[in-house]
Amino acid sequence: MNESARSHNKGVYSVTLHTGDSDYKDILHELSILAKKPYHSETWNTFRSTINTKLSGNTLEMTKMSISIIENTKKREYDLRFSTKTLEIIQQINTEVSSLAPLDKILKLSTDRLRSISKATIALIAQVDSSGKKLQVTALSGSSDEELQSFQQPLATGICGEVVKQEKVYAIPNIEHKKNLNDPLISLLYLKESIRSLICAPLVVNKELIGIFIIAKDHPNNSSPFLLDVMIKYCNQTAIAINNARLYANELRVSSMHKELFQEAFNQGYSGIVGKLSDFLNEHILLTDELGNVIDAHISQSISNMSIENIFDLPFLTKKVLSKIEPYSTTTVLHVGKETSYSIFPILLHDKAVAYLIIPKIYNEWDHLDLVAIEQAKNILSLKFTQEHTGIEVENRLRLDYVYDLILGLETEEDLLRRARYLKISFQQPRQIIILTFKNHLDTEHLDSKRLSQFSEKLQYDLGFSKIHLSTIHGSKLVIIVPVEETDLLTKNILSYFKENYPTNDISIGISNAVLEATEYVSGYNEAKKAAQFVNLFGEKKHFLHYNDLGIIGVIFESSNYTSLRTFKNKYLGKLINYEGQNKSDLIQSLQVFLDNESAYQATAKQLHVHYNTLRYRIERVEEIIQLDLSSAQNRLNLQIALAIHQLLDSLSKNTPQ
Repeated sequence: MNESARSHNKGVYSVTLHTGDSDYKDILHELSILAKKPYHSETWNTFRSTINTKLSGNTLEMTKMSISIIENTKKREYDLRFSTKTLEIIQQINTEVSSLAPLDKILKLSTDRLRSISKATIALIAQVDSSGKKLQVTALSGSSDEELQSFQQPLATGICGEVVKQEKVYAIPNIEHKKNLNDPLISLLYLKESIRSLICAPLVVNKELIGIFIIAKDHPNNSSPFLLDVMIKYCNQTAIAINNARLYANELRVSSMHKELFQEAFNQGYSGIVGKLSDFLNEHILLTDELGNVIDAHISQSISNMSIENIFDLPFLTKKVLSKIEPYSTTTVLHVGKETSYSIFPILLHDKAVAYLIIPKIYNEWDHLDLVAIEQAKNILSLKFTQEHTGIEVENRLRLDYVYDLILGLETEEDLLRRARYLKISFQQPRQIIILTFKNHLDTEHLDSKRLSQFSEKLQYDLGFSKIHLSTIHGSKLVIIVPVEETDLLTKNILSYFKENYPTNDISIGISNAVLEATEYVSGYNEAKKAAQFVNLFGEKKHFLHYNDLGIIGVIFESSNYTSLRTFKNKYLGKLINYEGQNKSDLIQSLQVFLDNESAYQATAKQLHVHYNTLRYRIERVEEIIQLDLSSAQNRLNLQIALAIHQLLDSLSKNTPQ
C-alpha cells in the first residue's frame, strides 16, 4: 500500500475511532463477537438498533456503512455455504434413490441434512395420505415428541392448507400471530418446541402435490429471497426422490404380492388367496359364488374383532346378488343405509361372473396400489375357478399370462424357463410373433380387451387351438406366437376369418423375424409391433407385413430415439408440412403418389383423378416450397425416405397411449 493510501486510511480511522468513547469501544467489541458467529438477520438488526441509540452524526453514518459491508460479507458467506451444502445433499439423496434406498431412509436424510445446514431447530416432512384428505407427518428431525411424530391434520387447514392450495413457499418470520397459530401443526410446533419462525414449502412432482416440507427455528427470522429459492429447488429434488422411492416400494410390494398369491393358489386355495389380499389391504374380505353363497371370508383382526355376520350384511348381499337378472360384470358399489357401503369385484370366466370379492369400502383413484392388488387376486382366483372347469382353460390362462410376461420382459430368464417347463413350452424350435391390430382408429377406440379376447377365443375355436396356443392381449393388440413353418398359413386363415366374419374391421398384421431364445421375444414383439404399424404405408389392400420386408425403413426405425429422424424429415418436408397445415392443400399426397409412380405425370394424374396440368402445377409448387429439384434422383430418394418417416412417426404418435 502506498503512503497516500495509508495516510488516507489513517485519516478514516482517526475520524471513526474515538478511543475515549466507551460506547464506541463496546460497539467494536460486540461487532467482533458478531462477526465470528453464523449469520442471523435478526441478530444484525438488533445490533444496528443498538448503534442508533449509542452513536450520532458523522460517526454513526461511517459506522453504519462499515457494518453494512461486514454484514453483506457474512450474508454472502452464509448463502454460499447454504447453497453448496444443499447441492451436496441433493446429490447424496439422488445417489440413495439410484441405489434403490427405502423411502424412510430418503425422508430421514432429507430432513436431517436440511436441518443441519439451515441451522433450523426442527425439519419435518408431512405427506398427503392415501385418502388425499389429510397431511401426515412422516419424517421429523430435531424432536422426539411422539405427538409430533404421528401428527396429522386436514389437508386444507391453516397456513399448511394455503401452501397446499397455492403450491408456493410461505415464509413466516414470526409465528406469534393469531392467524398463524390457527394452523394445528404450527400451533403444536409453537407449544411443544417453542418455534418462532418457519418456512413451509410444497413437495410437488409431475404436477401432483405429495406433501409439504417445513424448517423451523426457535427465534424470529427473516429469510432472504435467495434462501427461499434454494429451498424451492431442494424441495423439488426431494419430491422427485420421495416419489421414486415410493414407486419402487410399490413395485416391490405388488411383485411380492403377485408371487405370494400364486403360491397360495397351489397351497391353500381360496382361503390363502383371500387371506393374503386381506392382509395386504388391511380390510375385511368376503368371497362368494355367483349366487351369493359364502365361499370364504377373512376378517382383518388389526381393524376389528367383530364376527363376519356383524361386518357383512349377508342377507342384504345375497338378495342383491340373486335379484340381478344379469350378474355383475363390472365393479359395483352397493350402499346399505347412509353409513355402510360395499365394493363388489366380479371374478369373470368367459365374460360371466362366477364369483365376487366383496369389501366394505369404496375405492377411488387414490387407491391405485390396492386396486392393482385386487386385480391380481381376481386373476389368481379366476385361475382357481377355471381349474375347476377344464384343464385346457387353466393352461390357456397360464399361457396367456406367460406370453404377456415373455414379450414384455417382466420376468428373469430363469423364471421364464422355469414357467415354460411347467407349461411344457419348448424353446428348441424357432417361432415368429404375430401382432393383430386394427387400421381404423375408430375401431381401436371402441375395441377393449374383452372384445379382443372374444376374437381370440373365436379364432381358437374356429382355427384350432393348437394353431394359436401361445397368445395374449396387450392393450388393443392380439399377440400370437407360432412356429415359423405355420406363420404364413395362420396369417392367411386369420385374414380369411376376419373378411368373412368381420368385414367392416380392417386389420393390420405385423410379423417378426424368427426368435429362439427366451430373451429374444421382447425384440421380436417390438419388430412385429412396428411391422403392424407400418402396414398402413403400403396401401389399403395390404393387410400384413413381415419385419424383414421393411428393408431400409426397418433399419432407420431400429432405434427408439427419433430425434435424428425428425430432423431429417423437417429438413426435406418441414416447409411443405407447414404450408399444408396453413393452406389445407393436397401437395403432400400429390408428391407421395408422384414419387410412387416414378415421377410419371400421366399415371399420377390418373391415380389422383386430377387433370394433367393440375398435377404439373402442384409439383412445380412443391419444388418452389421445398426449394429442391425433383429431377434429381438423390432428391427424390431423400424425399421418399422423409415421406416414409413422416407417415411412420404420425402413425406411431396416433397409436402410442397418451
